[in-house]
Amino acid sequence: TLESISMTARMNHDIPAQKMAVSLGKLLRLSIVRGEKVGSLTEEIEHAQCYLEIQKIRYEEKFDAYFDVDEQALEARTLKIILQPVIENAILHGIEPMQGKGKIVIRIRREGQLLKIAVEDNGVGMAPDTMEAMNQALAEGKNVSGKGSIGMTNTSRRIRLHFGAGPYGLRIVSSGAEGTTVEITLPFITEERSEEEE
Repeated sequence: TLESISMTARMNHDIPAQKMAVSLGKLLRLSIVRGEKVGSLTEEIEHAQCYLEIQKIRYEEKFDAYFDVDEQALEARTLKIILQPVIENAILHGIEPMQGKGKIVIRIRREGQLLKIAVEDNGVGMAPDTMEAMNQALAEGKNVSGKGSIGMTNTSRRIRLHFGAGPYGLRIVSSGAEGTTVEITLPFITEERSEEEE
């Protein structure tokens, strides 16, 4: 169906609609492939790139997005669809309310036995009390009504349910005036370790 929509858009010279249909098709394929909970980090990055392509068209290029990925991290496996809810939160609560053009940077590093992901935006930032309340909610698996994203809460819950509490999950860092960073901490697992654990 999406391929038909894409072809129709192309015939009508609607390039943005065609690009959105193609990106959505890729995003859905990556989401449902084999029904597994865990996939490669490369696939997770590709999924996030498709989502960002759709949002950049929707928001008429209001923001740029960049990936800064340590090559050592690329052999990692991770839970599927953990980046998209965090990026969505950055767009809705950081970039959308700001004046001027926004920027989102996704940094991914291996730090020993941990996989560290940071989603940074240069948006409107977050008040210290809001940040504290959200971090407490994320740590406890609760949602803060009107202040957070259910997607962020669910992502943190999924990480902790799959890997245990420990150092794993989401944490928010914000200067309060400009920009917010959401840090995602996961165990660094490879193909072999992932298969053993599943």
